[in-house]
Amino acid sequence: MTRVTVVPYKPIVPDKMFFDNKKFVLTKVDPEFVIKTYDIFLDRNNCVRKLSLLSKHPNCDPKTKLFCLPNFVKENEFNEAVKCMIYYCLSTFNLENCYFMPWGNCEYQRM
Repeated sequence: MTRVTVVPYKPIVPDKMFFDNKKFVLTKVDPEFVIKTYDIFLDRNNCVRKLSLLSKHPNCDPKTKLFCLPNFVKENEFNEAVKCMIYYCLSTFNLENCYFMPWGNCEYQRM
């Protein structure tokens, strides 16, 4: 696998959250959740297989630091469109399926 470090144009600040089948806007997020860089691991076909974070994220395993990527991201060759998909995933707290709840680390309101 090939490892690629991605530095977004500007840090990714999570701005939305899904919980209990409802959508919320994140109005404040602890700085530990701001993503300044991430590593992707590509297979020989240049498809994303893994994504690793140094930042905290509810959808990232705190032990392995691997982010849970949806299959629709993994099925495509890495390109600008896939980067946009990854950006969307990283800017969202999906609390329907997560490793921990970020209560106390963010403020939110229902959309």
